[in-house]
Amino acid sequence: MSKHSPGPWKWERGELTRDADPDVEDVGYDLVDANGDDILPANIDDELTPSEADRSLIAAAPEMLQCVRYLASFDRFDNWTPPSDLVELAKELLKRIDGHGHE
Repeated sequence: MSKHSPGPWKWERGELTRDADPDVEDVGYDLVDANGDDILPANIDDELTPSEADRSLIAAAPEMLQCVRYLASFDRFDNWTPPSDLVELAKELLKRIDGHGHE
């Protein structure tokens, strides 16, 4: 299992790492982990800056990973058996997340 940055993750406004341009606001979004460490620093290139919807999805990654691991670990939930294709999808996702699946 690969070691991921601890969640929850969140987006914070941060300074861009480049020479200041008086015509450009030197602020962007940093993705930080639970320890406040940068996972993805602010980027000056607007084409590489995730949209608000993508930022929300990316920030939810640790919780989604927890959910996928939980689902992949069970064959039955109390009186309910999850669809086998859903459990298999969760297991395949975990392989990809841990670097053992296809790209």
